[in-house]
Amino acid sequence: MVVRRDAKNNSWYKDIDFKRSLTCSSGENAFMWLSPTYGSVLPVVALAAYMPRHCFFAQRANTNNLAPPSAINTTTVSKAKKKVQYANLELFRLSSLRYYSSVNENDYSETPEYPPIIDDSLDARKKRRKLSWHDKIKRLKTVEEKLFEINMPKYYGWRCFLLKEGVIPYNSLNFTQYATRTYLVKNEDLPAYYSKEIEEEASCLADSIQSQVEDAILFETCDVRRSYDLDTDDSNFVSPGEKETILTNSMVDYEPRLESFWSLGGLAPPEATRKSKLGCKWTKDRADEPVDRFIQYLGSPILQLRHEQPLPPLVDHSEGENPELEVPLFTLDPRTDGFFQDHRHGTNIPGFWPGDPCEFGLVSFHSRGHLVERPTSFGETDHFEALDVQAILASYSWLLAQACYQGFSTFNDITYPLVTQTVITNGRLWSFYGYQLNTTLLHSENAKENPQRNLCYGTKPLPLYDGVESGRVVGEYNTLLVDQFTEMRHFIFMYFKPNKISGTIGILHVLEVYVAGTVCVHTHKQLIYDLPLASWTSCDQCQNQLIESVLATGVVKVSFLLGGRSFNPDVLKTLLKLYLNVPRDREGVELKPYLHPSMRYIAEMKNLRPRIWWEKQFKHMYSNRPRHRLMYEIYNWEKIYKIDHKTRPLDKRLRPFELPDANPFKRRYNDHTPEYMPKALRPAGKQKGFYRQKFFKTYYNN
Repeated sequence: MVVRRDAKNNSWYKDIDFKRSLTCSSGENAFMWLSPTYGSVLPVVALAAYMPRHCFFAQRANTNNLAPPSAINTTTVSKAKKKVQYANLELFRLSSLRYYSSVNENDYSETPEYPPIIDDSLDARKKRRKLSWHDKIKRLKTVEEKLFEINMPKYYGWRCFLLKEGVIPYNSLNFTQYATRTYLVKNEDLPAYYSKEIEEEASCLADSIQSQVEDAILFETCDVRRSYDLDTDDSNFVSPGEKETILTNSMVDYEPRLESFWSLGGLAPPEATRKSKLGCKWTKDRADEPVDRFIQYLGSPILQLRHEQPLPPLVDHSEGENPELEVPLFTLDPRTDGFFQDHRHGTNIPGFWPGDPCEFGLVSFHSRGHLVERPTSFGETDHFEALDVQAILASYSWLLAQACYQGFSTFNDITYPLVTQTVITNGRLWSFYGYQLNTTLLHSENAKENPQRNLCYGTKPLPLYDGVESGRVVGEYNTLLVDQFTEMRHFIFMYFKPNKISGTIGILHVLEVYVAGTVCVHTHKQLIYDLPLASWTSCDQCQNQLIESVLATGVVKVSFLLGGRSFNPDVLKTLLKLYLNVPRDREGVELKPYLHPSMRYIAEMKNLRPRIWWEKQFKHMYSNRPRHRLMYEIYNWEKIYKIDHKTRPLDKRLRPFELPDANPFKRRYNDHTPEYMPKALRPAGKQKGFYRQKFFKTYYNN
C-alpha cells in the first residue's frame, strides 16, 4: 500500500497495491510513504515477509507542519476494505525491528542461490496442477486408494472411448498400435525366447498326449461321449518336477472380467472444445492443439492362468528404447475409425480383486468367434489385422491392470517390464502372441516423446487339424505322393509310416487306407480332372459304402498330397511351450515401490470403520451402476427454444446451462451428501446444533 498526496488540493489519498512493494537503498523490502514536505519518500524499513496482512491508512489534518514518522503519536488500525480516518499513526518502533530483520549467519553462502523462475502462463499452471495430481496418486498408500483417486475429478465418470474385445472396426490396427504404443513383429513362430530344454520337453509331450487331444476334439465336435470311453490317463500331460508344481499352484479363471483404463495424448480435440477455445481471445491460438482422451477396454477371455511370480522378460528392458522400432502415428479423432464414447468411471480389473496372491498372468485364451460375423468384403488381410488388434488390446489391458495392482498407473510409469502370453483360437486355428509391457505413460506429450515402446510378437493363424470326418480327426501334415494309376483302386504309394489313416485326395473322399496300398473310395463327383467316370451306380446307392473299384476311361498322370497325421506337431508344440514357460522371481527388483510396505491393500487397514467404508465405496465405484439421478443433459426443446432462439425469457432459470459457474460435469466424486445416520445409530449423549451428528463419516483423500 502506498499513500500519495494530491498536488491539486493538497490532500492525502490511498493507493493500494497488494502485489507490489518498493525497495529501499539498503536492499530491504519496505513500504514507502510519500509526503509533500520531504519531497518524495519517508521509508519505514520492515521485511515484507513479516508485514501484517492488514493495510494501514493515514491522513493528516495539517500537511504544512509535517513531522517525521517517529513523531507520529496514535493510530487506528483497520482492514483495507473499510473506510477509516486516522489522526496520527505510529508505524513501528525501531526497537522492534530487530525481531523481523534478524538473519542467521549460516544462511549465507559464497555463491548466490536464487529461487526457481516459475512460468506463470496458463499452460504452465495447468501442467503443474496435473503433475501435482499425479504425485498425489503416487503417494497414496493402497492399491484401492490409487484406483479410486483416478475417478475423483468426475462425479459422472470420464467421457472415454470404449474398446470392446469382440467389436473391432475396419482398419483399426494403426490406432491400436498408437493407443498402446506397441511395436508389432509377425513371424512364423514366437521369438527365440524359450530355452532348448523347453523345446525338447514340448516335443516329447506333443507325441505323448496326441490321443488325449484327439479325444477332446471329438468329444466337443461330434457327440457326447461317456467318461469311460475317454482316455483318462493324464500321467504324460504334465511333466514331473518344477513344471508340475507351477501349473498346480496356478490360478485358473473362466471368463473373468478384464477391464483397463488409460489416458492417451496427442489426439485431435473435439469440435466443441475447439469452438470454445476459438471463442476466447487468450486460447484461440491453441484451438488446434492435441488433447488427452481417455480409453476404456472391456473384455472377457475364455480362461486365463496366473501365478504368484511374473514371467521373465522376452527381451531386455532397454530394447524398447531402440529408435528403429517405429510406432504408427495416429492423431485423428478415434471416432473416425468407428469407436464410440460414453461416460463411465475408469476401471482396471485383471480378472480378480486386489489382494489375491496370484497376481501375475501366465497365459490367456481368447475366442475368434467375432470373425464369423465380420463382412467378407473387408478381405482376408483385414481378418488377420483384426486378430492382431484383439491380441494387442487384450495383452496390453491385462498387463496394465496387473501393473495397477502393483502400485503403478497410467500416470506413474512401471519400473520393470511385465510379460504375458496370449492365444486366440476357435479350437482349430491358433494364433500365438507374446507381449512385453515396457511403459504405461501415454498421456500428454508421452504419446509421442516416450522413448520406451511395448513389444508384441505374433504368428499367423495356424491349423491344429483340418476337420473331423467319420468320427476321426483329419489333418494334412505328413505327405503321401500318389503318382500314375490306370485303375482307381490301384495306387503306388511312397509312404514312410504304415498305419491306418484318413484324409482327402483331391475331390476323392478317402475312407480307409491300408498298408497294402489299396484305396477304397466313393465318388459323389462324376468328373475327375475332366475325365468321365463310369456311372455304374448312383450317389444314393454308394453313400456311406466302401466301393472297391471304379473303372476309368483313361490314364491319369497327377500327384496328390494325402494327409498322414491327425495334428500339426508345430502348433501343438507351441501351445505346450506356453504352459512350460516357468515364471521367475525378479531378483533385486522392488515389485511394489509405490505402495506402503505394511498397508498395500485396504484389507490391511487396522481401523475397522475406514476399512469397511473403503471396501464398500471401491466396489460400488467399480460396479459402474448408474446414479440414482440420471446424468445431466440438455433436452432438444431447450436447445431450440432457450439456447438457439431464446424465446422463453420469462421462464425461471434453474437449469445448469442457465446459471453461471454451474457446470455439472465439473462436479467431483465426493461432492454429495454423506450417508444419513439413523437416530438409533447416533452416539449417546445430548448433542445439539452444530455438534449433532446426522451423517456417517467419509474417508475421502481430499
